[in-house]
Amino acid sequence: MLALLYGATAGAGDGLTAVIGYSRQGEAAMPGAGPTATIAAQDHFALLDWPVVLDDRRLIAIGFNYQYTRYDYADIDSRNRDLHRLQLPVRLSYRRDDRRINAYFAPGIATSSNVFKDFLNRGSADDWYFSGAVEAQFGQPEKRWLLGAAYDRSFGKGKMYPILGLRLSPRNDLDVRLAVPVSGMTWRFSERSTLTGRVMPAGFEWRVVTDDFANDFDYRVEGLRTQIHWTQRIYRRWSIDLSAAYETDRKHDLVNRVGDRVIGYPQDQWLFAITFGIGGAMPLSPHGLRVEASDYQGTTAPLYRR
Repeated sequence: MLALLYGATAGAGDGLTAVIGYSRQGEAAMPGAGPTATIAAQDHFALLDWPVVLDDRRLIAIGFNYQYTRYDYADIDSRNRDLHRLQLPVRLSYRRDDRRINAYFAPGIATSSNVFKDFLNRGSADDWYFSGAVEAQFGQPEKRWLLGAAYDRSFGKGKMYPILGLRLSPRNDLDVRLAVPVSGMTWRFSERSTLTGRVMPAGFEWRVVTDDFANDFDYRVEGLRTQIHWTQRIYRRWSIDLSAAYETDRKHDLVNRVGDRVIGYPQDQWLFAITFGIGGAMPLSPHGLRVEASDYQGTTAPLYRR
């Protein structure tokens, strides 16, 4: 998605951030979908983020977020799926004394390729969806309590859930987030290099329309992702990010060619991603599949402090 929601004011004066990237998840057996069924996935994504500092307490940013996901199946009675997600996010940040409030709102569409490429004629209200989160942080800079709520599809369908936890900043170069549903850490071990780790839900849901436009269904994905990525400022405002993630507790809920529902449980699998960006700070969100509002919670601080 976009530049850092939690820690949004830092780096905001650097202006527009643009990112492109690619991720791939290798083939894995999918019990439940067939004795020899397998699935693999890949993503292409692009995003823009334009932050505007209103004053020393308030920030607003608008953006664009597009992600194309392809699922390749073997020994499943279904065509390979090409799925699209497009969002127009707005994020807000307000700080006063020892309190900070961060918010994220993003209307968007999530649908299959045959609808997306002719959305004005084929789209419907079922293709639209909404993500959002509001989080308050209060306490001392070294130790802040987190309290809020979010609504998104990171658990496989639209769901509201609480945000509760603790943010620790024992040093200027280290931030740790101990929270539900997303925990993470960020270590800025030089002015140009950052190591980040996160544990978070990795689900999503698209509306899929059959090739003859006669039927539709909700394609739901669930999973738990443990992720680590290294970000390097390579030249002035240019950055590169290399990411590796391991997904467990995976589930795919779809409909096959004859209209029967298929529920498969892909085996645990690795996911690898590479991202290039130009701008004030490399966003951490577009690393792999099905990034949602909950993903912002894994980012505890800006990548670069100037």
